[in-house]
Amino acid sequence: MALSNTQDTYGGIAKIFHWLTALLILTAVPVVIVAENLAVAPETLALKAQLFSIHKTLGVMAFFVALFRILWALGQKKPGLLNAEKEFEAFCAETAHWLLYASLVVVPLSGWIHHAATSGFAPILWPLGQSLPLVPKSELVAEIFAITHKVFAYLMGLTLAAHIGGALKHHVIDKDATLRRMWFGPVHLPKLAPHMATRSPIFAASAIYLAAVGLASALALSAPPHEEDIVAEAVVAEAAAPVEDQAPGTWQVESGTISIEVQQFGSAVTGTFGAWTAEITYDKAAEGPIKGRVEAEIDIASLTLGSVTDNALGPEFFDAVNFPTATYGGDIVEGENGLLVDGTLALKGAEIAVPLAFTLKIEGDRANVSGSGVLDRRDFGIGVGYDDESTVGFDVGVALELVALRGGQAVPAKPAPETGSWSVETGDLGIEVVQFGSVVSGQFAEWDATISYDDAAEGPIKGRVEAEIDIASLTLGSVTDNALAPEFFDAANFPKATYVGDIVAAGEGLIVDGVLALKGAEAAVPLAFELVIDGDRAEAEGLATLDRRDFGIGVGYDDESTVGFAVDVVLRLTAVR
Repeated sequence: MALSNTQDTYGGIAKIFHWLTALLILTAVPVVIVAENLAVAPETLALKAQLFSIHKTLGVMAFFVALFRILWALGQKKPGLLNAEKEFEAFCAETAHWLLYASLVVVPLSGWIHHAATSGFAPILWPLGQSLPLVPKSELVAEIFAITHKVFAYLMGLTLAAHIGGALKHHVIDKDATLRRMWFGPVHLPKLAPHMATRSPIFAASAIYLAAVGLASALALSAPPHEEDIVAEAVVAEAAAPVEDQAPGTWQVESGTISIEVQQFGSAVTGTFGAWTAEITYDKAAEGPIKGRVEAEIDIASLTLGSVTDNALGPEFFDAVNFPTATYGGDIVEGENGLLVDGTLALKGAEIAVPLAFTLKIEGDRANVSGSGVLDRRDFGIGVGYDDESTVGFDVGVALELVALRGGQAVPAKPAPETGSWSVETGDLGIEVVQFGSVVSGQFAEWDATISYDDAAEGPIKGRVEAEIDIASLTLGSVTDNALAPEFFDAANFPKATYVGDIVAAGEGLIVDGVLALKGAEAAVPLAFELVIDGDRAEAEGLATLDRRDFGIGVGYDDESTVGFAVDVVLRLTAVR
């Protein structure tokens, strides 16, 4: 068998490239389908990660095979067509070939860029690292290329189906040698006319690809924007540098990052908290080793941790719904090697000592701060059930880099609430349920609410909330259709839900003493409520938990391990007076 192509048939090298590419693609696709449908749970996480790693590794292999295949084809004679007289059929076949050539580069490359831009739990199985030159660790970049990968993967799938269908049509119906001449072994062929290349299939393939680019761009632009593009890497603090012009004072953080780093399947995954406040007091001249203090409060739900963010915020790990805030407080102590915060971290209902190596450089009224420490996640009940350190590491690195200004309060004072009636301008109304041990999050796209509030009103009742929700606008991932069916929300017969209640002052916070009318039933559902008013704009956040059985949701699903009884309702909104 000749290695190079001839006027009539393909050579051995082209055949090897063709069938090796087919093997890689037809293996990678079912592997990722199985991986995506595995639950995120201790007993399946290792298999899920392994399958995603295999899929990514096969994709990278397919990318390089495709490059070599294209380079080889550019220097080879293309055999003549067996159906040259059928011009439209030949045009479709040529167009499909151009689409496949481009797809075999774009699909794996976009997936590879997505992998390099995010921090994930499924590494590529090779020793050359997980990053790519010029690709930053960026949630925005990762999301754009994830969408691109998916759009072009569907396009490649459709083209591949057409390509296979055409080959079978030639073999079964036309009974010609189109398929056989791509296989190994001798084949008897008539003398074929030389292949006559035309530009129209290239133009057609280009037009289809431009349409796919447009679709991917539209989907990327419609995705929710990210406030933070760059996921900062953990910073290891060095020994304290010489400190200039240090003076006593209280420092309010102006900007910075708090980041964490964990090990998953031997790979580092880095994340940041987007919302937190901190205050530092420091006096180098203070007597004794204690030179000041650090106090910080962290919004757990603001964590981004690459592709595993949702899992990290779920009940098995940080449980952001039930433990939304963490605090860290401790004295700044001067030691032989610099400064150390002898601090205690309160997280997920536990309090544990977590020392933090600390550097502080003061220039006038501005300070640059670096710190790093390590905690054991098991001390805080994070990752219960994940007892194999090779799956999820026990140690979690914590690092901070910040700029602080002298003076101010640890937490900026909230504007005093005012009297008024408010209409919702923007916001999110979401729910979270547990299914087979995994958290499933959903959103209602259509709802409306009005809020009246008077902080100066006599007595505990300060206002009222009234809301109406379009049940059919719920999206709940892959189980949306089931959720809207009669056994659950029954959107066809009960299209609306209402929530009405008084805003009651409770200690330092607010509670809506409300009643939810849903699916023909009414039940009291209190809502923890926070309201911050600035002029004619208000920011509100609320959290409530209901029992689905009170509303006849999930009738027949009496095993909580299948579908949890508790449903968390999360509300975030901006309202105008």
